[in-house]
Amino acid sequence: MDPEDALVIFTAYNSSPAFSIAAKKARELGCKIVTLCCIEDESLQSCSDVFFLGHTSPIVDGNSFNAASRLPLQVISRAIVEYLAK
Repeated sequence: MDPEDALVIFTAYNSSPAFSIAAKKARELGCKIVTLCCIEDESLQSCSDVFFLGHTSPIVDGNSFNAASRLPLQVISRAIVEYLAK
């Protein structure tokens, strides 16, 4: 990556430390970082130049499995793509 590059991170829950590691490395290289996440996360927010927080709500709630809607990430990403396509 070069300083002219941008890292865009899409994550519903930031459940993997790989996102924060990648963001910190990109920051060291001088890249811009855009993060789209459905939970507030201090480690990603502090590394990001732009942080989009999407709403999420559970669609399945159980003792062994939880799932939530990723629709907010899809809507935000579609808006970005439409903007960039102009």
